[in-house]
Amino acid sequence: LKHLAMGDEIYSLTQTRLHPSGCQQWHPTIVAGSDKYVAFCSTLSIYVYSTRGFELKKLIDAHPKCISFLSWCPSQPSRFASGSLDGSVTIWDCENKEGENEMIATLNFCSSVCAIDWDPSGSMTLAVSTKSSSIFLWDTRKSSSDLKSMELAHARKEADPAIALVLRWHSTDYQTIASGNSDGSIRLFDIATKALEKIPPIEKGVSICDMQWDPNSQDYMLACNINGAIRLIDVSRNEIIRSYEREPKVQSICWMDWAPGNFCTCTLRTGVVKVWNVS
Repeated sequence: LKHLAMGDEIYSLTQTRLHPSGCQQWHPTIVAGSDKYVAFCSTLSIYVYSTRGFELKKLIDAHPKCISFLSWCPSQPSRFASGSLDGSVTIWDCENKEGENEMIATLNFCSSVCAIDWDPSGSMTLAVSTKSSSIFLWDTRKSSSDLKSMELAHARKEADPAIALVLRWHSTDYQTIASGNSDGSIRLFDIATKALEKIPPIEKGVSICDMQWDPNSQDYMLACNINGAIRLIDVSRNEIIRSYEREPKVQSICWMDWAPGNFCTCTLRTGVVKVWNVS
């Protein structure tokens, strides 16, 4: 407590909120960026830095419970979305003027947020998966009444519904969303036709930790599991083209845009980065 004497009155100032510093280790999906900004999260707060000089632009007190996901909007370089274990997803604008609220919109999905991904076409639509085994489409320009539920990946009719841990919107076919699931399967959902395709797991129960569409192919996708299994998949034929040497503790995978046919992986604890070639 800090006491300030002002005239005949004494004011008592009490701490109401603490901004935890540092970068949390529980969720690897809490770092994101655009050409102008990069952001990372502590447990409850978001730090936004300018890529020019790496100066702190904003410190946002974001959620009352642990932040689980961060994703930058591809069509609005100052806007990004954060998801939390409290079930909320919030849209922020880090270029709002001093004194203005950085929060643009927020929506509570009533279950912990597992993954989010923006529509790359620029429609400002966000795909959100929750621990309740549901996936939603949220047009962030409209009210929550326009929320669309995609009972795709995890139809509740299944005896053991899987949870979508990774969401990847197709980079050119904007009607297709892929989900990497806790049971090791991958599901493809066509938004227009509501068609659903399932790619069965290599090892049942070994969850997907990351996957990426091939930027040079309409049908190819890289996927990795938490046990280190890496595979290149032709989703049009539902066929594994190639499996690669297991990479223990692999957490993320990424295509190298400047080197077609090459990709890299990163491990969770040691941070080892390896470069691979699809052939």
